[in-house]
Amino acid sequence: MRILLVDIDSRIPNLALRKIQIYHKADTVEYVRVPFHTRPRNWSSNNIKSKLKGILPYVETAARTYVSCLFKHNRPLAEEISKYKNTIIGGPGWDILAKLPEDIDKIVPRINMGYTTRGCNRNCEFCIIPRAEGRLRVVGDIKDFWDGKAKAVSIMDNNILQAPDHFWKIAQQLCKHNLRVDFMQGLDIRCVDRGVCKILETLKFEGSLKFAFDNPNMYGIVEEKILLMREYKIPRDLFFYVLCGFNTTFEEDKKRVEWLVSKGCDPYVMKHENIHFDSRYRRLTFWANKVWPQKMYGLDEWLKKSDKGANNARSAKDSKKRKCVLRCDTKTFPLGSKYMQR
Repeated sequence: MRILLVDIDSRIPNLALRKIQIYHKADTVEYVRVPFHTRPRNWSSNNIKSKLKGILPYVETAARTYVSCLFKHNRPLAEEISKYKNTIIGGPGWDILAKLPEDIDKIVPRINMGYTTRGCNRNCEFCIIPRAEGRLRVVGDIKDFWDGKAKAVSIMDNNILQAPDHFWKIAQQLCKHNLRVDFMQGLDIRCVDRGVCKILETLKFEGSLKFAFDNPNMYGIVEEKILLMREYKIPRDLFFYVLCGFNTTFEEDKKRVEWLVSKGCDPYVMKHENIHFDSRYRRLTFWANKVWPQKMYGLDEWLKKSDKGANNARSAKDSKKRKCVLRCDTKTFPLGSKYMQR
C-alpha cells in the first residue's frame, strides 16, 4: 500500500508524521512538503492550486494520505487536499483537539528530538497548549528518543521547569551521556532560581539558551533573572522569543526588542497573526532576527529605511541559502533520508 505524508508548514521534522511513517513501515511511504511560502492576504483558488501544483498528483495516486497543518492561516491548503479520497488531516491548524490514534501516538521515534513532558500549567491567553494538551505531566525521558549515537538532542517540552525533580533527572541524563541540549521551545524564565542556575551550569548547549519575553509587564523579572544567571557559568548570549502584536502596540514591542539588545541578549520576534501584514513589523523582525542588521544600523535608522530597501538589504550568502531552501522544498523525500533526520 502506498502511503503519502504531506507536511504543509513545518520548519523542523514533523514528529506526528514520523510516528505515522514508523507505523506504516510495512508499506511504501512517501513524504512531500509544501514549498515554503509567504502567507498571502487571502487564499484564492489560483494561489492554493499553485502551491499544491507539485503535490496533488501524489495525493491522487496514494492509497491513503496523512496531512499535517500547524497554522490556521494555512487551513485552505488542507481543505483543498481534503477533497481527495482517503485523506486524514490533523494538527492544531486543522483541529486543536485532534489526536493521533493511540497505537500511533505511543510510538516514540529515535530521532534525537522529542518530549519528556507535555502540557503546561500556565494559562497564557495567546497559547493553545493548555487547551490542546492539558496540565503538565511527565511522559518520558532522553532515552526514549535519543538514538544512542548523536552528540546532541532537542527537547521540545513546553515548560519543563515546572517539573523541577524531572528537570533534575533529565539534566543528569544529559551529563551522564555528555550530550549537548537545545530546549527548543524555551525555558520559563519565571521559574529560574539559584537551583536551576546550578543545573544549567552543568549542561552543554546546542545553540543559545532560550527563554521568552512575551509580556511588557515582565521587565522586572526578566532583568532580575538575567542578572542572576550571569552570576553563574551560563552562556551569556541568552535568546528570547518576543511575541509581538497580540495585545501590545508597535512602540511597546520595539522597546522590548531594543531593551534585550541593550542587555546583551538576542531577541527573536514572533509576529502574532494580528499584525502579519504590518510593514513596520516586517522591518522590526528582520532587524531583530538577523545578526548583521544590528551591527550595521541602529533600530531607529533601520525602521526609517523604505520597506523595499529593508527587504532587499540581504547578504549574498543569505540569498543563496533562501534559494536552496526553496529548491529543496519542491522535492519529495523518503522519511528515512538525511533530510528528515537532521
